[in-house]
Amino acid sequence: MPGSDGYEPVIIGFLCNWCSYRGADLAGTSRLTYPPNLRVVRVPCSGRVAPELVLRVLHEGADGVLVLGCHIGECHFHEGNHRMVRRMQVLQRLIGYAGVEPRRLHWDFVSAGEGGRFTRIVTEFTETLRALPPFRSRLRVAKPGTVTDGDWSAVAVVGERDHEIKGPKDPRWPELREAVAGALADSAGVLALRTAHGDVAPHLFQSSDELDGLALWPKYPLPAVVRRLQESHPEIRLAVVCRACEERGLVEMAKHRQVDWQRLSLIGVACSPEEVEACRCAEPNPGHTHRVVGEGAAGGATDRVLAALPESIEERLAFWRAWTDRCIKCYACRDACPQCFCRACALEDDLWVERGWLPPPYPMFHLIKAMHMAGKCVACRECEMACPAEIPLTILYRMVGQDVAELFGYRTGTDLEAVPPLLPKLEQEVGA
Repeated sequence: MPGSDGYEPVIIGFLCNWCSYRGADLAGTSRLTYPPNLRVVRVPCSGRVAPELVLRVLHEGADGVLVLGCHIGECHFHEGNHRMVRRMQVLQRLIGYAGVEPRRLHWDFVSAGEGGRFTRIVTEFTETLRALPPFRSRLRVAKPGTVTDGDWSAVAVVGERDHEIKGPKDPRWPELREAVAGALADSAGVLALRTAHGDVAPHLFQSSDELDGLALWPKYPLPAVVRRLQESHPEIRLAVVCRACEERGLVEMAKHRQVDWQRLSLIGVACSPEEVEACRCAEPNPGHTHRVVGEGAAGGATDRVLAALPESIEERLAFWRAWTDRCIKCYACRDACPQCFCRACALEDDLWVERGWLPPPYPMFHLIKAMHMAGKCVACRECEMACPAEIPLTILYRMVGQDVAELFGYRTGTDLEAVPPLLPKLEQEVGA
């Protein structure tokens, strides 16, 4: 039956060519009836339904998205339906965190001989959407709060870039200086931080005479510098001074062939309790380094950060509208992130993120970025520190990271041998 006020939801369905589309065809030839709300898009494989496509369909006014593929074990492309399930599981949870009802996205399996199953799925999904308000009206009616509403101290971005420089007066400095001096003999140089003009910057130390300028803080995204150095000089052997988040970043980059792990020697720096609190880091101690400088500290207040997200869908939508309406689409979050290394960035593709809109229409821009961080974010918070609007982006990234760990048993940056769950084959990744 139609919803209140005669509302009929618009459903966009992506059906794989080999099974679910033929199941739909069988439903038609068998004269089976189902609601006319579904608009079918035929795709070669359900694994080709990108999260960006689902988000764009919702952005354009659809009330729900249905993705149907072959049954597990019957995919004509072997792993396409596995990839679809992994992506849609994560995306469904992500849109829930962002204030969009997770029930607006549904995926399932239909074979070529299951016309009856197809009609049942479409009918049940249509009834589910009839019980929800139109998606466009949800976005219009939602009243963004302001970033001054409530207590945002748990998510406020701490200005690490403005913290006092930690150099020779830090108790860890003598041990770090000794470790760097020792690494110089076995490498072309040691990449670390150096004080310069009242600030710190990355520097390739090649002589012990330079070590008086060695610094520990504020931190800097050194993994991105490692990638550029190895791109320019593939044969170079480097030692790198890194914190736990930077170490995790290098592990993930090695899996995606962005750095050569075999040509790196890592000198770990254990964060102090003050640094852990500033970054709210859950795992502040390096685990893959050849040597660790300093004493380990307990993890920070990650739970307090995640608890700041409101419980209800309506409040979450208002929460994120309040923050993302400040976005000027400067791409600083992407440019600062060591894990953003695709040659062609989806955030600059007019198909997904239209030019000329400020702030970018919600939820496209920020949810595409969040989805791309699933299984990749190492909680370094460089995106937040670079954001001039101080949007607490890592709330989404950390929650999705927890989901990836729960669903697939994958913890980002901890195991060099573990395969990222959202990629069926590493060589298929864009930019690899």
